Amino acid sequence: SSNSGKLKRVGSGGGVGNEILYSNLKMVKTGGTLGAGLTDPAAVAKDITSGVVLFRTEPGTATTATVDYTFNLTISWDSDPDLLEGTYTDTYTVSLVTLS
Repeated sequence: SSNSGKLKRVGSGGGVGNEILYSNLKMVKTGGTLGAGLTDPAAVAKDITSGVVLFRTEPGTATTATVDYTFNLTISWDSDPDLLEGTYTDTYTVSLVTLS
């Protein structure tokens, strides 16, 4: 998360009244097949407190190929009616890497 777990109102510098602090970043599988033997990272909630969050596919070793595995990222936050109006943004970089 480029904003360390905050949605910032577009056109503002952030701060009180212009940021929504969120948690529970989840991958929600939308299609495809994860390789057999891997642990599916979908629906595992992760808290955002820094710029890096890992969704692991281990323990396990792939015995078949991952094919067209697709997902949406979802977030949740405590409601605050004062922050309902506006457009908010945050940026993520998703990398698929093998960790040893």
